[in-house]
Amino acid sequence: MMAEFAQVLNKPADVTEYVNLSDDIRLAISKEFYKSSTGEFRNGTQTAQAMALWSGIPSGADEDKALEALLRAIEKKDHHISTGIFGTKMMFDVLRERDMNEVAYRVADQRGFPGWGHMVESGATTLWETWRYSDNTFSEPPHVRFGRRVVLPFAAGHQRRSTGFPQDHHQTATRGDLTSAKGHIMSMYGKISSSWHIRNGVFTLAAGIPANTTAEIYVPLKWGGAIKESGKSIQPQRTEKGYAVFAIGSGDYIFTTALTKP
Repeated sequence: MMAEFAQVLNKPADVTEYVNLSDDIRLAISKEFYKSSTGEFRNGTQTAQAMALWSGIPSGADEDKALEALLRAIEKKDHHISTGIFGTKMMFDVLRERDMNEVAYRVADQRGFPGWGHMVESGATTLWETWRYSDNTFSEPPHVRFGRRVVLPFAAGHQRRSTGFPQDHHQTATRGDLTSAKGHIMSMYGKISSSWHIRNGVFTLAAGIPANTTAEIYVPLKWGGAIKESGKSIQPQRTEKGYAVFAIGSGDYIFTTALTKP
């Protein structure tokens, strides 16, 4: 991050210094905690793997091994969450960035203890202080540490794509039995919003982009079908990992595609 800041501030010497420092730290962490035979960092828990991947510690084949170890750690807990305050955000970021939203949704939707689904099944209308409910020990008001950034993969995934510039990224994640989601963020340029739903065999994505802002919209192609924007056929700028990608400017947009999923 310091190297990125230095790049924005046009301080090349600082960029070099922080890039080298980052590389040294990465190598030291790998030497101390990484097991190349298994792809595990330290004890191979969900948090240990997520922290390493989120921080960009492993690369190349080691990154693939570390990701496989993360998936094993998730399967070991029968796809239940087993991370702390920091590991939770990191794990869902790692899964989202690698388009592994099916895994993320399965973890988030677990109805057994522990999990958000378990809270819902137990009658919760807020995020409790702990995974297990207690009517006389822990508080019930919304505790954002259990919810922050977890919902993003299932809305339209707002994500800044560059440091210091008004460029947004929208990538939907239609997974599991989820049929709709919506969300918005307030940027320095105004409100950035998006929502999507599946109705009567049609996928619809609505996006609102404020003035002086550009965005990339990712529309899923897994079901095939032509894509329209406000009723008119439109060709994507490119396709990427099962998505049609559209580069747009400020304004309100409605993308639709007919589903061929049975």
